[in-house]
Order: sequence, then C-alpha cells, then structure tokens
Amino acid sequence: MGVMEKNHVPIPRRVVASSDEAQVIDLPAVIPAVALLLAFYDDLARDADPPIEQLDRAVRRIQALPAIPGRLGRDIRLMSNGGRGANRIQIVEALTRLRNLTNMTKPEAGPGPGSAKD
Repeated sequence: MGVMEKNHVPIPRRVVASSDEAQVIDLPAVIPAVALLLAFYDDLARDADPPIEQLDRAVRRIQALPAIPGRLGRDIRLMSNGGRGANRIQIVEALTRLRNLTNMTKPEAGPGPGSAKD
C-alpha cells in the first residue's frame, strides 16, 4: 500500500520498470543467430531430417551472445532447448515471434514510399 497523506488518501508508489523492459537488445547481432535456429526448425518441419549439428551450431551462436532479456530472451531459450517444458501452442507462438523478428530486417521489393522516381 502507498504512503498515507493527511487526508488518508493513499499515494501510489512509483512503478519501476523491470530489468526486462529497461535493457537495450542489439538486434543486428541477435537476428542472424535466431535465423540459424529457425532454419533448423524449418528443415525439421519439412521432414528434411536436419543434422543435429545444425541445431548445435545455432545454439552455440546464441550462447555466445550477451544475455537477452524479456520475451525475446525467453523465446530464444525455449527454442534453443528444443521446446522442452512447453506445450505445442507455446512453441508455435515462440517460433512465430522469432520469425516476425527475423522478417523485420528483410528488405522490401521495390522503392519505398517517398523515394524519387527517375
């Protein structure tokens, strides 16, 4: 409960952002590692029977990164562990969020809005 004033009206305590929300993530360093991880799961989904070494390479690259906080870090850790401890819905949601991250960096076809036409 907050501190009380003379009128006994509670004053709410200041909300401090958690460490998950306050840290900056170096996405250009994270995205290639996540893309390697996704490539393994994409091959697996296509029944391509990817070698486990492909997953090992992706996990080693992720482990070489600084700790990644928040939802992104939890999704990466979950999929680096093969989805262990999660249900199918949680795994699909994590893969979707990771795919959205890697798709953010792909260039769009053609000139963007506001570009000059010659």
